[in-house]
Amino acid sequence: MCVSAGVMAAASLATAAIGTAASIDNANYQNGMAQLQLEEQRRQLRMEREGAELMALEAQLERLDEFERTRATNMALMAASGVTNNSFLQGAAQDEEDRLRYDLSNIRLGELGQFNRLANETRATQFSSQISRANRNSAVIGSLLNFASGAGRTYQTYDVLRPPSAQPRAASPRGNSGTFFNDSDVGMNYGN
Repeated sequence: MCVSAGVMAAASLATAAIGTAASIDNANYQNGMAQLQLEEQRRQLRMEREGAELMALEAQLERLDEFERTRATNMALMAASGVTNNSFLQGAAQDEEDRLRYDLSNIRLGELGQFNRLANETRATQFSSQISRANRNSAVIGSLLNFASGAGRTYQTYDVLRPPSAQPRAASPRGNSGTFFNDSDVGMNYGN
């Protein structure tokens, strides 16, 4: 049973088309999964930033409460001692206020450092998203080029294998225009 060159070419093209479609579908799937992963990372970074803001605010409030408690304790001690001149506490109060400002600025600085780290991670996530899209586009283009290359090879193979009745007839050097070859032309003389 002989399979014609046309059937083989069609089957080869169909296989290449299916492979190309599968490659494109896989590239789209991979990109979609990468995008989902990146969206999840972005969501986690937003939550982490909100958490950092809350922690910094909590630390600031705790430090302010500590300052107020210390001040109230000092005022209560002064009132209990009966001292009406508080000039000796002014230096201590100023030192405590300076330390409060220093602590609050350190808390804010730590918060800014955390925000900077999260911003860098967000930029890296966005860059990963762009790379994922570029990889998908490259995979799609590569698949289409492979399909075109396969189609070209299939056509060349079909052109070589197509039956003689489908090929244009050329005149032979001996004037026999009805056939391509004589047995004697290719060295196949069967005893004649």
